[in-house]
Amino acid sequence: MKTTIVTQESSLTYLPLAEAKEHLRVTGTDSDAEITVFIDAAANILENYLGSYFRTTQYSLETNLLYFYDVNASIDSVFYRDAKATYAAIVDFDVDQENNKQTLVINSDISLYDHGYKYKFILDTGYTESALPPALKHCLKLLVHDLYEQRGDMLPVNLYKIPRGVEDLAFNYSVRVFV
Repeated sequence: MKTTIVTQESSLTYLPLAEAKEHLRVTGTDSDAEITVFIDAAANILENYLGSYFRTTQYSLETNLLYFYDVNASIDSVFYRDAKATYAAIVDFDVDQENNKQTLVINSDISLYDHGYKYKFILDTGYTESALPPALKHCLKLLVHDLYEQRGDMLPVNLYKIPRGVEDLAFNYSVRVFV
């Protein structure tokens, strides 16, 4: 499976610098560039934990499977790799959604190429800034705070741990797959 981001909304749209500084109780401008980096890093950490994008994102997913796990995603377009090894559009399809799994049902005959990824989805996902759940916004603030507080640590730290509270707040928004 290969995922490529086509476009993505800036992290500062969801947590503006002024709001992050207020949460951190920082008044000067000396740390603005550093805090901006922490906001982007916090957004990436949160998306990795959630298993999906919360920022408005369009991405392409190349796969051999006709399903994916992103309950917030809507399919913009679908392609298959034809006998000439080029991607051709699939126009007649339906999507079955069960829990976090979305399965594509193709309603026409297609002839697939045998090598490489067989399908390519262009997906739109994420929340607009106004629709972002308050719990996820608070998770961003907690992560930025943790990164800011730990910025000069030389002590051994568990980098794979996320701050207290983030797991509890974000759990209901995460993609959970039980096999």
